Amino acid sequence: MDVAAGDGVADPEQTVASARVRDQGLRPAGEQRRDVGLEVDVDNFNHEDRRRHAQASYQAFLAEPAGGTRSWSNPATGNHGTTTITGEYRNAESAPCKRFTRNTIVNDQTYITDGTACQQPDGTWAVGELRPRNDGQPVTTN
Repeated sequence: MDVAAGDGVADPEQTVASARVRDQGLRPAGEQRRDVGLEVDVDNFNHEDRRRHAQASYQAFLAEPAGGTRSWSNPATGNHGTTTITGEYRNAESAPCKRFTRNTIVNDQTYITDGTACQQPDGTWAVGELRPRNDGQPVTTN
């Protein structure tokens, strides 16, 4: 299912906060940054991309079983991607958790990140470990 602007969420910041996806290691403009588990140039992965990316991931955590996928795209930038649930389990506190893989295409370059997320007592999902493949560099495809 594709994520369109405003699907069920009025405030883009609320989506990111709800998914508890945080920018990590923010650096000055022009330098690389880690953004929801992938390294992209600030100018090439904008606020709307991040919002759509986080919203698709959050919707996948909420509704998709193992094997299910949520897609996102931003026609303004051409960036797009998917979040696929690759497994389900319960953590030590018996909370539902999901393993996932994100494929994010930025400027026609594919970044793949594997991760886990667990449902919190308040119903939100917290992203735990993120493991960018290929050291966070684009994956070469033929």
